[in-house]
Amino acid sequence: MGESRTNTATSVPGVVGHWDGTSWKVTKLPQAAGGSTKLNSVQVNSATDIWAAGQTCTDTAGTNCRPYVVKYDGANWKEVATPTGLTGSLTKVVARGSGDVWVVGGTTALHWNGTGWTRADITLKGVTSFADLAFCGGQLYAGLHSGTDGAFARWNGQAWEAVTGPVSYSADGVRLTTATDGSLWVAGRTMSFFGSSSPFAARLAAPAAG
Repeated sequence: MGESRTNTATSVPGVVGHWDGTSWKVTKLPQAAGGSTKLNSVQVNSATDIWAAGQTCTDTAGTNCRPYVVKYDGANWKEVATPTGLTGSLTKVVARGSGDVWVVGGTTALHWNGTGWTRADITLKGVTSFADLAFCGGQLYAGLHSGTDGAFARWNGQAWEAVTGPVSYSADGVRLTTATDGSLWVAGRTMSFFGSSSPFAARLAAPAAG
């Protein structure tokens, strides 16, 4: 998953690779001449419900871009158009089915309910962008890039709220994953008031609202 680029390319299509147990099959997405597409994240719900997100640009340099989402229905990849007026790239997609899909990039968050998108941007103090997303216990959690406050949030159905993390001071670039026992694992780096940083990883059984 990503992009297919050569030094002499007049267009740079996004690509998706599938391993069938023996070999890779690479599919190039349709791309207009002079443009480029790059996929950054993929979510597989089933063989007929796969989502990928990234950016599509009007140039090959990647300087005039908008969010881009595609879905695989078992036969073809098709774009699921995002709201007009958005710029930049999407960095993560997570889904619990074709009617509950989340994509984020920068501080922008979009939720797909099966028929359309709803904006759910994050506005918490100190947050510069989303780093990761994961479902845990039926709820959606976000790892964040944050320079001042804790770097965890949870969607409460109407807005993002800060949650208590495994460190008592600032954390940044937090990545998330859900284990088979239902716990949420987090990893990132901590930052002190003196500018030093160190990596951390922790298991959270049930993050609490902060």
